[in-house]
Amino acid sequence: MLNKKITYFFCSICLLMTSIVYSQKSIPYELVGTIKLIDNSIISYKLSFSEFEDGSIKGKSITDFAGEHRTESALVGHIDRDKNTITFSEKSNLLTKSNVASEDFCFVHVYNAKMKIKREQSIIQGHFYSRYADGSKCIEGDIYLVGDQMFLEKMKDLSKKKLLPKKQKKIIKDLTAKSEEGMSRTVLTEGQTLTVRALNDDIMIRLWDDEHIDGDRISVYRDEKLILDNYAVKKAQKQLLIPIIKDTTEIRIIATNEGRIPPNSAKFAIVNSNINVPITIRLYEGKEAKFVVVKD
Repeated sequence: MLNKKITYFFCSICLLMTSIVYSQKSIPYELVGTIKLIDNSIISYKLSFSEFEDGSIKGKSITDFAGEHRTESALVGHIDRDKNTITFSEKSNLLTKSNVASEDFCFVHVYNAKMKIKREQSIIQGHFYSRYADGSKCIEGDIYLVGDQMFLEKMKDLSKKKLLPKKQKKIIKDLTAKSEEGMSRTVLTEGQTLTVRALNDDIMIRLWDDEHIDGDRISVYRDEKLILDNYAVKKAQKQLLIPIIKDTTEIRIIATNEGRIPPNSAKFAIVNSNINVPITIRLYEGKEAKFVVVKD
């Protein structure tokens, strides 16, 4: 999903499989790459889908996955193995960190792009179009994706070039680390909001710490009601079942300390029938981030 108000995104695309049960066997693929607009702006994009025996595909895209406007969208499409082409369309927004109005997003459509699908060595190259939710035309450009492992290996190889200045090596290493994390989870920092669409009447929030257990503590509010007070985050998961009574429910996470290793870096997962969203929060004492759950 693209934001028409943004002319530049850091580019990357990630494909993360969703666990959906089908009667036919499926093969998962993950690709990372770039979308280039006709004005030469670069947009990050990441694809994750499963291919089924009849050639259909289903999965999601991630736009600006390591940036301020990280957005995940559901997609469907098909692969023509005889012609070595792939077609897919984004169908709905699953979650976003962007704070722009929903009508300012548009959905990507790719028709008969050239492809070589071989797990880590996969390549997709072609043209894309996009439309707003009302069907009107949005932007267009070119798309180029490669297998996510191929992308990361080339980034790591680049950072090891002997003639590359140390400063540039560090930039590439930091960018690679940020990209790897962004492929697997959403990162929320002070003042950021993640908007999530939920299909049923409650969501499960799991919270834990899978790194250093250093005494991080958090409080959680549902709208204005305190539902977890100054909780010490542990390795074992804490589960909160939260009813979604209104069309929009706000869940605020406040860091009540920073532990021994600042900042506070608790892990979360938001689970609903249509999503399982892994999240890392990085907050300093007294600061907050929030989730807005929209009942769909």
